[in-house]
Amino acid sequence: MNDTKRKYMSYDFERFARIRGVEVNWPSHHPRRSILALRVLLYLSSPESPFEGQKFDMWKVVQRFYRAYWVEKVDISDEPSLAAVVASLGVSGDIVQQANACEIVKQLLSTRTEEAIERGLFGVPTFFVNVHGSPNNHRLIYGQDQLEDLEHALGGKTHLDLLLEKPRGKLYPVTFYFDFSSPYTYLAFLRIEKLFGADNVKFVPVLLGAIFKGVGQSNMPAAMMGPTRQRWSTSELFRLIEAQDAPFTWASRFPIRTVLPLRFAIAAGPNSKEGRKLIGALFKAFWGDDLDSNDPQVCIQVANSCELDGEAIAQAANSNDAKDALHKNTSKALENGVFGLPMVRFMMHPSY
Repeated sequence: MNDTKRKYMSYDFERFARIRGVEVNWPSHHPRRSILALRVLLYLSSPESPFEGQKFDMWKVVQRFYRAYWVEKVDISDEPSLAAVVASLGVSGDIVQQANACEIVKQLLSTRTEEAIERGLFGVPTFFVNVHGSPNNHRLIYGQDQLEDLEHALGGKTHLDLLLEKPRGKLYPVTFYFDFSSPYTYLAFLRIEKLFGADNVKFVPVLLGAIFKGVGQSNMPAAMMGPTRQRWSTSELFRLIEAQDAPFTWASRFPIRTVLPLRFAIAAGPNSKEGRKLIGALFKAFWGDDLDSNDPQVCIQVANSCELDGEAIAQAANSNDAKDALHKNTSKALENGVFGLPMVRFMMHPSY
């Protein structure tokens, strides 16, 4: 992970914890091996333990272990340290050594891990939600940032649902960085104006490839994922775009070249009514109709379909002004901490 993204991820983790009211004190030697703590959890409910027949509040035990790691900075991979944590629950710390030596518990943890991998798990936290009540039709929800999606899948209303139902107060300016090369940015485009208001969003075309180069990122970050996560990520993209009732097909020329259409967007004025219409039509052309983004005639025809003068926009897109504007946009985005797309930049409410 590049430094720019690492800083953002750290900030976002702290922001999420603050919003949710979760106390966090980042461990100085993260990551620690958690296998010992996991074995203790299994041992407490195992017939092999001296506590057979007793009922433990396992959620309380899990919470205590998390607090030890993420608040108190306890080294939970160390037997004496973990024994002290266990003792704080009113249980003899001796069980840590017993759990670590129990072959049945070791095998059980190994078996459960293998079962999780077979179900498609590639990281944590992961939740499996049955769809339509069928045990053979489940949806995998991954990541702490998807907890609201989990709430929605379970039939509840998310924070975003509730927010959109409320009367809008003051809206803070939003800058939306985009490139037609990213299908995830197509998804963001479909939702951005609904979330923040059309007049409140500033559209800024940038070159994603140059962004990646600027932060030292591979030009194909998805290729760095394992195959299981790649499949999940792609299926989620299709599901989310389908939920927007928008056409989508994976571009046969991927990764697509987008310098030309980005200059078209600049020439049309990305924050004019006509320019926004053209941006939407270009996204649809490349990710809905699988047209060639590097073909000038395609861009001209799309512009004409938006009741614009495609030839005139093509001429303007070839000008030094359009070229310079795209370069400046990209350089400024890097200065502002952009490391990938889609990305929005906005002024937070003071209460945050």
